[in-house]
Amino acid sequence: MSSETESEFIRVRLRNFGPVEEAEIKVRPLTLFIGRNSVGKSLVAELIWVLSKSLPDSVSLLGKFHKRSMEVFRGYDPLGILYEKIQRGEEEVTDYIKIVSELLIDLLGEAFAEGLERELREIFGEINKLIRIGADRAEIDIETILGGKSISSIAFMIKDNKVSLQKYSPNKKFLETLKITTPYPKHLVIQRDKEEIYGGTIYSINDLIREVIANIIYHYSLETFPLLFRTTNNLFLSDSRAGVIKILLRPYPRISWIRGVGGVEADFSETYFELVDVFEKKDFNKELKGSLDEVLDELGCRVEVKREAGVPGIYLYMWSGQILNLAEAPSGIREILLPLLALASKRHTLVIIEEPEAHLHPKAQRSLAKLIARAINTDKYVLITTHSDYILSQIENLIKLSAKSGGDIRRLGFDPLDAIDPEDVSVYLFRLERDRSKVFVEEIPVTHEGIPQDEFAKIVEEILEERSRIEIS
Repeated sequence: MSSETESEFIRVRLRNFGPVEEAEIKVRPLTLFIGRNSVGKSLVAELIWVLSKSLPDSVSLLGKFHKRSMEVFRGYDPLGILYEKIQRGEEEVTDYIKIVSELLIDLLGEAFAEGLERELREIFGEINKLIRIGADRAEIDIETILGGKSISSIAFMIKDNKVSLQKYSPNKKFLETLKITTPYPKHLVIQRDKEEIYGGTIYSINDLIREVIANIIYHYSLETFPLLFRTTNNLFLSDSRAGVIKILLRPYPRISWIRGVGGVEADFSETYFELVDVFEKKDFNKELKGSLDEVLDELGCRVEVKREAGVPGIYLYMWSGQILNLAEAPSGIREILLPLLALASKRHTLVIIEEPEAHLHPKAQRSLAKLIARAINTDKYVLITTHSDYILSQIENLIKLSAKSGGDIRRLGFDPLDAIDPEDVSVYLFRLERDRSKVFVEEIPVTHEGIPQDEFAKIVEEILEERSRIEIS
């Protein structure tokens, strides 16, 4: 991204969410949350993950559509009319598909709210506990910025243990980009920017709903709210992953059946086996394989997938000659292996990692930062919460590297994919008020000069001052 007018990001505004009184977060290819413990970093990261997988309630959406369409069309069924026109290959198909799609898009906001409530309940249980103490509601406002312009927005409210739609501004321009043709009776082709959204034969109204309408809604969501309201193209790797792996790889049928395990941890088993499959099938971005191997080499291990009774599992060949199941591996490897596979995977668009530095030697953290850089430079979005000044310092180095020419980058021993454009980075400091009544989220400016690290610098200064007092006394 070369200028602010060309910037693209998802803006998430929060009010009275968890301990956070107010926040405005721009989710960019690399988003970093920093700050002391217990100030809401993980909670906000979890919210973004939940938003990313909150699919609209399709059954409810179709029910609302049927009711609204009967009102708009005065008792006539527009899907039935559209189906008959497709069967006859009439030119009016284009207008009817756009009318039907516009009506569905107008109703999507409520379906998104219902999908968000479902996912929040699954992860957090009692969703009222997400409201800041002392407030009666929490608000979540999302806006998509493309080419420096707002193309759509949606806002939700959490109150009385429910999620309601507060505001929804649809992206009506999406429908203008559709090119719809009926080459011959029963056959329909829908294209968008030379990409075929649908091409096939419609044999029933069910085909029309499941294939045509569903595809239009999917592409609308993809264009209008990139990263959010998606399927399984995103992962959340919590700070409890090392411990959960120890439980997960014991002979339990489902991790969610274990007493006390819920939320993101209950979702972890699918994440684990999906990433095992990524490794087994070598489904990596080829530009990232070298960086992945570099981190594994630093960790002193080689990774293989073995099957026992048909179930795949990760095994580690250690520099000492030991062969270990992942559950038996050193804590640093248990912490970082799945984040490494997620970053290198071709399947996942958004990867959220809590404290990727946990139990890692500083040199391994440096290699990890390079893998993160290459991931975001190959169209992945990465959000991390971190307490590591090593990771921040290395990311800062890679941001400064972006001001160099390709030749200079190579002469310095880097690859151009290691350089991070500062406009692809957002950094937020979660700051606790002195009276500890609320948390503010402060955006830290990122330029070609890097990332100001005042928060870490203050701690270092305090440690040095303490050392001086000890030495002098």
